Formats: sequence, C-alpha cells, structure tokens
Amino acid sequence: MEFNDHAGVMEDKDVAIGLEWLGQMQGDKNKFQTRLQNAQYNYTRVTNDAEFFGKDFDINLYGKDIVASFFAQAKSLLDNRRAYDISIASHIIPWVKQLGRNCHLINDIPGARERAKRMLDEEKVHPDTALFELVIAGNYADKGYHVEFIPEQKGIAKTPDLKYFDNKGQAFYIECKRLQKGKYETDERKFHNKLINLTGALNILGAFNIWMDVTYKSELKDIPDNYIYEHLKKFNNHCYTWDDSHGRGIVKPIRLYKLHEDILKNGSVMFSTKFARLMKGAALRDEYYNIYAHAKPDNRDPRFIEFVEQASLVTWRCINPTSFESRSKHVTSLLKTIDDQLLTYGPGIAHIAIDVDIQGDVADKRRQKNDEAISRFAPRSNLCRTMVHYMVPRIDEDYVWMVDETFDERLSYRPELNLTPRIAVFTDSQILDNDLPGWRQ
Repeated sequence: MEFNDHAGVMEDKDVAIGLEWLGQMQGDKNKFQTRLQNAQYNYTRVTNDAEFFGKDFDINLYGKDIVASFFAQAKSLLDNRRAYDISIASHIIPWVKQLGRNCHLINDIPGARERAKRMLDEEKVHPDTALFELVIAGNYADKGYHVEFIPEQKGIAKTPDLKYFDNKGQAFYIECKRLQKGKYETDERKFHNKLINLTGALNILGAFNIWMDVTYKSELKDIPDNYIYEHLKKFNNHCYTWDDSHGRGIVKPIRLYKLHEDILKNGSVMFSTKFARLMKGAALRDEYYNIYAHAKPDNRDPRFIEFVEQASLVTWRCINPTSFESRSKHVTSLLKTIDDQLLTYGPGIAHIAIDVDIQGDVADKRRQKNDEAISRFAPRSNLCRTMVHYMVPRIDEDYVWMVDETFDERLSYRPELNLTPRIAVFTDSQILDNDLPGWRQ
C-alpha cells in the first residue's frame, strides 16, 4: 500500500467543482482553503497520537470549526489521503458531489448564494441541513424549474425553504428536513460500550483471539454492568453460548490467518469493517462492532496496522421491542412542523432525509411506521406531496465511497396538485429495480 500525504484518494471533477463553488460563496477562496487545510492538519496531528490508536471517528478530530471539518473530508478525497477517513466519507462526499453537479444552476437561484454563505459562516453549526436545501434546489433547477430560496423574515420563524414554479406559473413551496439519529440510539451505544469496557471484560478481550456475538433482549440501560464480563469469564478456549433474560450470545476462538494474509499482501490494514470481516470470516450486516487488538501501527500512517499479535471482535445488536420502537423514530412530529411552515403559503412539498439504522429490522420498522404516519396525517396546509429519502452510507472495500438512496413518496393530500415532480437527492444514481430498500441490497 502506497502512502503519500500530498496525494488524494481519487480525482472527482464534481467534488472539486463543489468545493470551488463553496470557496467562492464564502467570499474569500483562500480563507476557505485555509480553514479546510487547518482541519486536515488537526486530524493528522490527533490521529498520529498513540492515544487515538483504535478509537472511533469523531468529527471533532478536525478541530472546533465544524463546517471546515465537514468539507475537509471532501478536500481530502482529492488531495490528502492521510486526512481522509473511510468511516465518514460516505456521509459527506456524495452530497458535495451532487452540489458540484448542479452548482452552475444553483449559482443563479435567487437566495442560494446567501444561503450558502450563511452556512459557511457558521463554524459551530453542522452544515448538512443547509447542504440538503442547496442540493434539492439544484435538483429542481436541473429539471428546468425556476427555483427561489425564500428569505428569512425577521421575527417570523415559520417559512418554507424554497419555492418553484411549474410550466403553468403555479408556485409550489418546498420544505426540507433531515431526521438525525436520535438520543436513544446514541445512548444505547454508550451503554454497550460501558458493558464491554468494564475492566474485567477488557482484560479477557485483550488476552485471547475471540469473536463474541451478543443479541440483547433487554434495553441496554437495564442490563447489569458486569453482564458481558460474567459471560466472558466462562470462555475456556472452546465455544461458549448462553441464552438468558437479558440476551443471548456466543464466544468462540478465532484464527487471525486471514488478517495476516491480507497484511502480507497489502502491507497493512485499517481498523474498519474490513478488519472486522477478516476476523469474523464473513461480511458484517445488521450488527455493530468493536475491535480490540494488540498490534503494531504502520509508521507511515498509524491508523493502519502492519502486524497483529492478538485481536478480539465483538458484534452486537438489540432486539428489545422498546429499543425497536425508540430507534425507529418516525416522521409525525416533522410533518407537523412542516405543515406549520407551509400553513400560510400555497401548495407545498416536503423532502425528508433519514439516516438508516444499521439493523435492517429496525430500518424496516421505521419505514413501515413512516408510511403509516404519512398516510394518516391530515395537514392543515396545502401539503400535496411528501418525499422521504432513506440514506444508507456504505463503507465498502471495493468503492472509495458511496451511498444508497431509497425513495418513498406520498401523492398527495390534494389530488388536483399531483403533477409535482419526483425529485431524488442523488439524481445520477444507478436504479436497482428489485423493490428492495437500500439496506436490503
């Protein structure tokens, strides 16, 4: 494997154009470039520290400028593989690419330049929602529609994001919302990490080459602190299984020869889904994972490992009904907010982007609940079309970055206004015509 801090991962014309346009929107391209370079430097400095070795990605590794941290990932694709992080790339780069595809159109949309500059000037605000609005605006313009951003009015919070005019001159109003991962899911992962990082459990995970697979039946907040440790203690170099009121699982010894073969072939391997797959011996699908290893970092890039002495893998999921219900957060509250924002305007369209849960059954339940919620929703406004974009960012060994988009739509609460366009987020995507959502591909 070749390492070069001054080389990117790949060239992509649209990503480069998108970043160039953003620099123009800030008003000082050199200042924008400097912000991104500082973020790249911060990331490289922090990940060179031995304390970082094996830890999960955090956007704050790039520094306190969240906007620069976000877009630095796209810049790193083009010019700095050392600051490129595979675990977050698919959440960011497809959006910048889509922006780049249509920024020549976005540039002429009234209000777009101001919206982009406001996004870039906010160092502490995550830019994904504003980027969603800009991308959707560009996609409507790409269909030939006249699009405008609706200026924010002082003292009036409830306004749509955009409006466009159809070929008959009818104005339609657009509201874009992103449904982020909820507090319950974030807390659940913290509870699991607390269980798995108990001192006794860590000692065992750091002493054997094992794969532990856990399916929690209880909510993780209700599981005793020593639950994982008590089961790991019973492992004696033979396969151990259990099934109790809190969960079920298996602990089994593994061999690391596939890891060693891959390192011998490629020079080193990164802590990533590939590392976990080589340990497990099969692809990871509906499961979270943790890796524990005694290993030697590659001095060319300490995020990579050039020798593994010992390693353990923990995979897990939760099938508790309350967990399912809490993680499969649906769109009812968002629809009410959108309805309020459209209330005093003409016919409206809702675009809702949702990050999909890694557990396919949770994603299925969320989709079902969303469909039910949208079907029974009775708007007070002239909402005539709702489009839900399910996003499945991929971490893949064969692709630098990619995201699957599953597109659901509800036509409409007002049948006479059904002639609104069907607009996806990623308009140049390959369509898989098999009726399966992205998380089931």
